[in-house]
Amino acid sequence: RDADRFGSPTGGPAAKINAALGTTPKKMDQLMKEAGVERTFYGHLKKLVAAGLVEKSAAGYSIKK
Repeated sequence: RDADRFGSPTGGPAAKINAALGTTPKKMDQLMKEAGVERTFYGHLKKLVAAGLVEKSAAGYSIKK
């Protein structure tokens, strides 16, 4: 199965969250709304932050520049 740029299976909910990420920080509720998912993905985003792919700030999550 194909994977997105962060290694999540394409078409899956984690990939939808990844697709909603951009360089402008977004809060979880905004990411969920844009991705069309019903649950939070804090654990998933925590892994991406730990891997140095995503940044977490007071404004939300964003792709590391």
